[in-house]
Amino acid sequence: MIMMSQRKRHMLMRKVQGKTMRSCCSAFTDTHFYITTIYIICIGFCSYYSLLQVDGNLRTEPKHIVFLSQLLLLFNFCHFCKADNPLVKAKAVGTEAVVTTICNNPKCTQQTMVWHSQPRMPGRKVAAGNFLLCMAVLFAGGSYTKLRQIFQHMGVGCVSHKTYFLYQRVSKVVLWVLRAAVHVQY
Repeated sequence: MIMMSQRKRHMLMRKVQGKTMRSCCSAFTDTHFYITTIYIICIGFCSYYSLLQVDGNLRTEPKHIVFLSQLLLLFNFCHFCKADNPLVKAKAVGTEAVVTTICNNPKCTQQTMVWHSQPRMPGRKVAAGNFLLCMAVLFAGGSYTKLRQIFQHMGVGCVSHKTYFLYQRVSKVVLWVLRAAVHVQY
């Protein structure tokens, strides 16, 4: 790791305080830090507080990539009776992880628990992350095939081509209704 003087580090820290995450990270582009150091400093000064503030808006709520091995560490025990090593089954539904645990303790009040990594879209049974990903690609003018290729290289789950086009059709109807509502109001 490249070391920097105490004075230079102090000046860089002062430059970062009070800035947004985007401007904070851009302050580090000319330095020779390792990425982990940048991440730690940025988290410490810019975005740590914002990860705990959820306003109920599914689009603006922070989202993160989580490795399955780390996620499964949370299911090493039954969350109802605290018994060790329940049977754990995990499956992917697009970008969503669905974990089912079956407790081995016959006295457990709830033998089976199903956990979803994403909330549902309001009024729908659709995983919010799957829908928002499709909408982001559509609104940004991106390509589903490029997105799928990137996700495959990273090993990240993705919705199918059929699902992407289904959500795209739904979004066009929603946009048409919204545009019609805006024209009626004026």
